[in-house]
Amino acid sequence: MVVLNTAILPQLRMSVEDYLQADLPEGQCYELVNGVVEMSPTPDMDHADSVDALLEAILEYGKAHPGVFVRATVTRCSVAIPGKVTVREPDLAVYKDWGRRGQGWSAWLKITPILVAEAVSPGQAVRDYPDKRKDYWRAGIREYWIIDRDARKVTVFTRGEKRWQPQEYAPEQEARSEVLPGFSIAVSRLLA
Repeated sequence: MVVLNTAILPQLRMSVEDYLQADLPEGQCYELVNGVVEMSPTPDMDHADSVDALLEAILEYGKAHPGVFVRATVTRCSVAIPGKVTVREPDLAVYKDWGRRGQGWSAWLKITPILVAEAVSPGQAVRDYPDKRKDYWRAGIREYWIIDRDARKVTVFTRGEKRWQPQEYAPEQEARSEVLPGFSIAVSRLLA
């Protein structure tokens, strides 16, 4: 499906499969939420700097710890949410088993990141905190990072037995990962 006019998106209903195959206009960020394509605000430079700093640190970690993960990326990272007509597009995703699930759009139905991260955009805190947190739990993701520049903190949600175990980190602290053993990053680097 080719969509040329973003104005029709709120009226357009899609399945997960349709969304993953859709050719949506470039230059915007999209997610499928309850069957409706939602357009996210265009990230500003601060948002990009935060995500890039985390990606850079994870890639450095990966060089020193081969085999812990296979791929870390900020390009398309579609996470189909089981039991829902929803596909989340995190700002960053880390995969353990990248490339073993086939090719094309259907691979997104078979692969789940071990870690995802979101940098909160203005006005998007509800989406990033409660909404995506529930969806990422349902998808089986093991760790979810939220970089919140406005609140001046990073929250790392680690998958517990029945719910997320949150840990908040202030600017003078180092945020730590359980999924990437020994990985930490200065929160001030993510909020700079």
